[in-house]
Amino acid sequence: MRIHITFLLFTAIILCANTKQPQYIWFNSITKPSAVSPNEYKELALKLHKGIKEAEPTQAPYRKLAENAPNDNEPRIVFISIGDDLWPCRTYIGTGFSLKNALENALEFLQQSEKARFNDLKNQIKSMCAAAEREKTIVPKDWLDRNQNPNKWDWLKIDVVQCAKESAGFQFNSSKLALTSLAGIAFSPSSGFAFTPAQITGRCLLNEDRFIAKQQVGNFISETLNFLALKNWMELSAQDKPLQVTMFEVDSYWTDGTAACQLYRGHQLPKLPATASECLEKATDGAKALLGCINPKSGEIDVPFPDWFHGKPNGEELLEEQAELVIALARLATATKDPKWAEAAKLAFKPISKAAARYGQNNAFLAIIEDEELPQGSPVVPRKFAHLKTNALTAIAMDHVAAHFPEDKVLLNDMKLIAAHLLRQTQPNGGFVHVKILPSEKLPQITPPNFAERIEAEALATFAIYKIAERLSEIKLMELADKNLDYLVQEIKNCDILNLHTIPWLAETLVCHYRGSGEFASQLKRMAVVAEAAREGQPIFADTYGSVKNWPSMTAAANYSWLLATLGIRSATRHDEKMASELLKAALPFLVFQTQAQIDMPTASALSRPAYYVGFFRDHLDDFGFELKGQATQIISLLKCHDLLNACNNGRVPEEMEQAIKKELDEINTLCNVHPSVTTTELVLNDFKSNTVHATEGRIQDKKETPLKDPKKRRKYLTMPKVSADVVVPEPQTKSSAKPAKPKKK
Repeated sequence: MRIHITFLLFTAIILCANTKQPQYIWFNSITKPSAVSPNEYKELALKLHKGIKEAEPTQAPYRKLAENAPNDNEPRIVFISIGDDLWPCRTYIGTGFSLKNALENALEFLQQSEKARFNDLKNQIKSMCAAAEREKTIVPKDWLDRNQNPNKWDWLKIDVVQCAKESAGFQFNSSKLALTSLAGIAFSPSSGFAFTPAQITGRCLLNEDRFIAKQQVGNFISETLNFLALKNWMELSAQDKPLQVTMFEVDSYWTDGTAACQLYRGHQLPKLPATASECLEKATDGAKALLGCINPKSGEIDVPFPDWFHGKPNGEELLEEQAELVIALARLATATKDPKWAEAAKLAFKPISKAAARYGQNNAFLAIIEDEELPQGSPVVPRKFAHLKTNALTAIAMDHVAAHFPEDKVLLNDMKLIAAHLLRQTQPNGGFVHVKILPSEKLPQITPPNFAERIEAEALATFAIYKIAERLSEIKLMELADKNLDYLVQEIKNCDILNLHTIPWLAETLVCHYRGSGEFASQLKRMAVVAEAAREGQPIFADTYGSVKNWPSMTAAANYSWLLATLGIRSATRHDEKMASELLKAALPFLVFQTQAQIDMPTASALSRPAYYVGFFRDHLDDFGFELKGQATQIISLLKCHDLLNACNNGRVPEEMEQAIKKELDEINTLCNVHPSVTTTELVLNDFKSNTVHATEGRIQDKKETPLKDPKKRRKYLTMPKVSADVVVPEPQTKSSAKPAKPKKK
């Protein structure tokens, strides 16, 4: 059962007799940003946290705490949020003719609402327990714990409205909202509805097309048990006439009572992980979050929050992404020397093993077989495909697991069999067959992969053959790997540099080559140049330093740092310190940007169950979206950066590089205190057609970025047709963890 209690921002209108001032304060009254410094706001947040905690037992008036407000006599609106790590936060709003006045009203509203909430929640839990007793069901433990202290909170956040811009002509069914991670929206003062950027992104109040998700907002309001507000929202959102709304910017400050930090776009400002140990710590934290979601029996991923994008429409993960997870965990075991991660890698390999089957004469080959992807509702029985990329990643994962379990004879035998399968896909002049129907081994008539997809799959297959040859000391396999390495070098040589795809797995494959100079070395340099040039040179937001051009995805940045670190490690091991240093310098900005993906408690405070998200890596800054590939990519990339730092500068970024990046970050971070920023442009887009996350009339175009999640749609999985059981199972002749493929009846 998942019941979220979150109090909506519902504002009392404040009247004033002074005719020189507006009769009440609403968002259109905010005309000047506050002159209060970030340090003063941090100090204010700490004092409010301490003061409310001290006043709670005696219920002394909270509004007196507004005496701590810095001097700001302009009309101001503030939001105060309090919460813990297990439940949604409660947010209260205050408006006033000064910062102090706004704080007084927000604190008074908070105190009154918390008192009423205590009794309401107690009664609700009591009713749940009674119903559970009647129905002989179990009440969730977290609800029983919550009953001990319904108003428990650990952290506090203040959002101060700095500027606002009115927009006319807003309509629920035709107006899209842009950059809502940086701007909130307020409706008319008579309606009282206003939603902060953190609420819009954290509670998913926009759908995939960037329209306000009316039903989702209604669900959000209903959680407050304020059914009058819900009725008002339903009436407001049902209107088809144009409305006037106000888009507003806020400065945010979060504290747990011991320290305070400024938030930009809901997260802390970017910092450089200056040591190898910091990179390793972040990778370990991400793996710990994932480990808690791995089924201890099946090895499948079972994430406890709805913001997870599954690889398949039926809610399962893609096997190629599962294989990358295995590789990430195995590499973490090597870096930490902790056998726990090796066991985790072996456990995560189980779902892949279930899809393994043997085929061919005497069952001499092993392959990972997947169902053909068909349109939803198709009556056709899916064919069984063996994809080159999935099988190559599986072979690499096997090699990584075998490094920690060298006595596992079944695993070593399976490695031989899957190597035989990959060998069977090789082409005479280099390259591989990318997909086959098994067990017939026919080639399906499907759309061929594009250049980037083809090169990545062939690089993975080459890398897999090389690693297995190295593991099993197979000379013939090594010769085949060298032949395909030459083929890959020729392929990227013939590719125009503007179209050269920088794929980290390609880099990992090419550095295996025994050659270190000539054409081979020049192609590696080309890859490094293209990767470095992909970085955004002029960030327009305070948190986009180190992002990829036109692609502000932290997963994309992780791919680039992974590639550059791989090339840097090769240079360091060949004692080319100058090149290794240059590659480290190129990788660091990407590293800065990608580390913003990891969720910490201040960032998670906007989400419904904050503790569930801590440690995971999201894909981009405009929304909270998580996927398995992103987790594996981040962990592998951080481990590569860890290895590079250890290889070239004793585990630390050189001081000169560190100071240069810190200076650049300090300059860019000042953008977070500049207002107005995004509200200088029109953020309410009427009748605007776009399928991208950002696309405000050409100002920002993130065409490669993951679309915003729509929780209602994402929880509706496709129904796949059942596989026909027209097969016969021959017994395997060699011990293996895989079952033989089943030939179709004629």
